[in-house]
Amino acid sequence: MSSGRWTTSTGRSRSAPPSAVPAGPAAPDLDPTYSWALSQRGRAHCAVGRYDQAVADFTAALDLDPQ
Repeated sequence: MSSGRWTTSTGRSRSAPPSAVPAGPAAPDLDPTYSWALSQRGRAHCAVGRYDQAVADFTAALDLDPQ
């Protein structure tokens, strides 16, 4: 699994630890119709190299809100 890369608020590129995506409950788990939360969780999955999970979250977000 790739460690992934992310950019800090100052624009510096850094490695993202796998713990960047919490294992506990998150907004998409509490409200699966919240497309913004799904897209944000998709970004977090992508940052740590969990591309299959990222695609699933992005797809679900687009299905809910295609705009």
